[in-house]
Amino acid sequence: MTPLLVATGLAMSGRLAPLDLSLPPGTMTAIIGPNGSGKTSLLRSLARIDRPDGSVWIGGENVDRLLPTRRAAVLGFLPAAREMIWPIVVRDLVALGLQRPDSGRVDALLEELELAPLADRQADRLSTGERVRALLARVLAPRPSVLLLDEPLSNLDPYWVMTILQVLRDAADEGAAVLVTLHDLHLLDAFDRVLMMNRGLMVSDAAPDVTIQGSSFADTFRVEPNGPRWRLR
Repeated sequence: MTPLLVATGLAMSGRLAPLDLSLPPGTMTAIIGPNGSGKTSLLRSLARIDRPDGSVWIGGENVDRLLPTRRAAVLGFLPAAREMIWPIVVRDLVALGLQRPDSGRVDALLEELELAPLADRQADRLSTGERVRALLARVLAPRPSVLLLDEPLSNLDPYWVMTILQVLRDAADEGAAVLVTLHDLHLLDAFDRVLMMNRGLMVSDAAPDVTIQGSSFADTFRVEPNGPRWRLR
């Protein structure tokens, strides 16, 4: 399958060792690793934040050369920070992701993520979980080709973890490449592929079951599978 995203020579001094990466359309990929392993640095390098080395191409377009209006349609990035200091209402926040007004798309996302009752509430007055859903709706609004999401499942109850995983799978089924940083290793079976990071290096790139059973998993996390739980190595 022809890759949708092709990255070469990605690196951040002291944070991410040089690597190449490609993502095909229609797939969901998880990035895992212990704290400080380089997960967020990889995501931000792909989003071309913090002046990383290397280059990223999506659908044959160089991300560094995209105009802001085009970038939103090509690349959607959700940072780990959820703070909101701008008193914008939820409906208008979601609409920010669009190149032109599309009330139908906004309403559809508000319904899908159960934000319609909150549509006229200021985003800075939402709970953390509600804010995640509103920010995700903004990223999804223009239907970007690639979704780069930093911990989108954190601070969510089980219903919303499962619901957002389905929303992301729906985006992948429509042809997007979805890349997600993840801490809950019990969710890996929802993904097609797992990139495992450690000390700024990519130490594994495999299917979820292969990743967990591989020797580098225990070396990276210092735990190993023990039935449905984990045990210290």
